[in-house]
Amino acid sequence: MLGALAVPAHGQAISDKEGYDSLLSCAAFFSAAAAVTEGDAKASGDATELATAFMTGAVLLAPGGDTAKAEKALEEQAQMFAVAMVADDKGMTNDLDELADGCSTLGESYLPEILERAGE
Repeated sequence: MLGALAVPAHGQAISDKEGYDSLLSCAAFFSAAAAVTEGDAKASGDATELATAFMTGAVLLAPGGDTAKAEKALEEQAQMFAVAMVADDKGMTNDLDELADGCSTLGESYLPEILERAGE
């Protein structure tokens, strides 16, 4: 499996550590998507926007505020996801689909909560 996300069930919370890891994985996923779709300006731009939003959330939850470590982890994961995206492997495709679904859920429910909490 490429990446496991902690996705909060309705009404349940996840720890900041789980949230950080999950938001970072989503940022890496969309960063990789931006790289592999760079020939399609709209798709690449949309993916870049999503990567930025998820990375913002991850940085807010970064242990000890260590943004350099978060950026390094983002680069490493993005490279792995990019390879998976261009590979012709059904198992990896299924993992990527599950990751995209999890990121969608996090983006709709969890990420706005983290960004709101940071603005307080």
